[in-house]
Amino acid sequence: MNKRYVYVFLVGLFCILVLRYRDYYRFELNEGGYLEEFENSGEEEYRGVIASVGNFPLKPGEYSIQIHSASWGSGNCFEIVDTAYSNGTEIQDKVLYSAVYEKGVAENTYTFTLDERAENLCIRSCQVDGSLSIEGYELRSIKPYYADTWFLAFLWVLIWAVFWRFRSWFQSKEARPFLVLCAVGLAVSLPLFTDFMAHGHDAMYHLQRVNGIIKSLNLGDQFPVRVNTAFNDGYGQVTPIMYPELFLYIPGILGALGVSLLISVKFLLVLINIAAGLISYYSIKTVTKERVALLFSLLYVMAPYRLNNLYIRFALGEYLAMTFLPLLFAGIYQIVCKDEKKWWMAAAGCCCVIQSHVLTTEMSVFFTAVFLLVNIRSFLNWNRIRSALKAVTVTVLLNLWYLVPLVQFMGFHFGLTETPGNLGANGVYFSQMFSFWYSTNQDQVTGSTYHDMTLTVGLTLLIGTAVYLLYRKAIAERNPGLEKLIKSCFVSGVLAVYMASWLFPWQLVYQVECFSYIFGIIQFSWRFLIFVTLFLSMVTAFAMDWCLDEKRTVAGVLLFCLAASAVILENGYTYENQSIMVSKFDQSYEDFAYSGYYKKDYGTWIPLGRGNVVSLEKEAGLEIENYQRDGADLSFDFALADENADASHVMTFPYYNYGFYHVELDGTELETFSNEQELVSVSLPAAVKGGHIELGYEERKLYKLCSAVSLGMLLLIAGVTAGKRYRFQRSGGENEKNF
Repeated sequence: MNKRYVYVFLVGLFCILVLRYRDYYRFELNEGGYLEEFENSGEEEYRGVIASVGNFPLKPGEYSIQIHSASWGSGNCFEIVDTAYSNGTEIQDKVLYSAVYEKGVAENTYTFTLDERAENLCIRSCQVDGSLSIEGYELRSIKPYYADTWFLAFLWVLIWAVFWRFRSWFQSKEARPFLVLCAVGLAVSLPLFTDFMAHGHDAMYHLQRVNGIIKSLNLGDQFPVRVNTAFNDGYGQVTPIMYPELFLYIPGILGALGVSLLISVKFLLVLINIAAGLISYYSIKTVTKERVALLFSLLYVMAPYRLNNLYIRFALGEYLAMTFLPLLFAGIYQIVCKDEKKWWMAAAGCCCVIQSHVLTTEMSVFFTAVFLLVNIRSFLNWNRIRSALKAVTVTVLLNLWYLVPLVQFMGFHFGLTETPGNLGANGVYFSQMFSFWYSTNQDQVTGSTYHDMTLTVGLTLLIGTAVYLLYRKAIAERNPGLEKLIKSCFVSGVLAVYMASWLFPWQLVYQVECFSYIFGIIQFSWRFLIFVTLFLSMVTAFAMDWCLDEKRTVAGVLLFCLAASAVILENGYTYENQSIMVSKFDQSYEDFAYSGYYKKDYGTWIPLGRGNVVSLEKEAGLEIENYQRDGADLSFDFALADENADASHVMTFPYYNYGFYHVELDGTELETFSNEQELVSVSLPAAVKGGHIELGYEERKLYKLCSAVSLGMLLLIAGVTAGKRYRFQRSGGENEKNF
């Protein structure tokens, strides 16, 4: 073994392991956190709580707290309180630990244990006698809070194990594109290599989506996750049904294994950047030559709009979907124009896009139809049609577990789906579409670009397309047999530019009711910049390939513009954005509220104002004991006042009713329904004085059947693939083409 490699491996592993100390929870505050009423009073005469700091969740474990205090009196104390504790009927303060301050100036350390999660932990100081002043706090965990160091060490070892196992291939020319694209993927990920999370328009929403998966995996209350109970104080939303989350199980599983949400999500983001380059290259290489495929991959990975989805909008679904569009495009091209036996590429690409972003899937169907119309003569062949039907069938069956719930809940009259966006109000001006600029502001409507967010595909694609138009004959001669591909990309790209711009007549489209609904849920016309990026990157790749031999100066300009636009976006993200997570221990995302997947005009004020409590429709002296709520599971013992024992009552639980919950009273199932606030409710039988309530999530039988079909299809594909590979190896590679 080369000693140089061993030294690099060991030094890297050492640098990771020494970071273990950062996995210990730490909260520091170098001030007292005094209450306003205390500061406005005669401080020495004030009696009661003088300071309160914290307001963050904390999981079970052992902790130590060091407080810098100066106490001049007897009985002055501090207490650690969960201010969001629910006993089932009301939200109240629960003292988790308390201690008396020593007299005089002191810097004492106290140790305490949390047996259960604190939803909103506060550290309060109380002045009982004399005077009390606080200079700072330091809260630490006794044991590591996260397993980030072990995960990074495992990742480092895994990378080196793969490198060593395939070292001869990695050192060959064949591996150069792979290594280049991995390096570029890491380069565009540089702003992510921090110990905080910068702002993005939808960042809080997506962090909460991952947080919900982590909680459900830890609790085991549902799989697959259908209702994300991390949203809105546990009332939950069907975000996993309306917004596909398959790839979010990557950070979800990491989080369930003890990795911090910050590291888990950033790992996914870096993985997407690397995967985008590799998938683009190996997909497009099947339809054109290697250099064009490599140029396309570079253009696509560094594309301003793709990076905009990450570094400005944090549009995780759209950003994920763009990773697989080249695979989908190459697969469709194979079916329509080249080798229809490679229909599996279209099926794989479509499955991945569906599991990333529904709206991108909708737009992909539209541009697939455009591509078929442009190449209709080539497609009208039974073998090609049969291959297309295979791809559609496999795609539907593999995604049946997701598609059936999605279709069912599309008729639920959600606020988000019932108020379709006006695409004409968000058209992009050409001065924006091809600009060099970074702005993290929210999108503005047409009529002004003042303080608008960055909406650009970059100057590179404009210049590359212009080069193609000027030298299209020479480019076509250089790529015999691919003229149809280039023209199709050009036509589709120009159409996407038109549909994204302020010039497209969306108001006329909206006059047709079905078109109004289909296109309205896309919300923003600038989403068509996804396909501007895809198709014009392809056109520009062919133009750059020609320029590298014929017009090197132009090729240099294109590469400079590409690099410059990526650097501007990365620098803007680095220096212009505030943090939404100042450290991996920051859990402010848990306060994020969202009502898009509640019924229209249903506000989050209902669950957030009501809190984590059970209630009766009529006052009945409800008493609750042993209240335990874990995600989608709830249990407690209750009793009613004697004078109300002969009356029937409606009991309401802290869950939005999507029809997934079953409720049992002493083992007997009760029928559930929605009250006026759309919350899960049951009617208690008359004469019931009390009992034990169990509420839990129950997967619908239809969904179980669909999941079984999808799993069966996946196993069938795996079996067929393994069988073909076995026969291929037994034949000694003679049937390589068929394989």
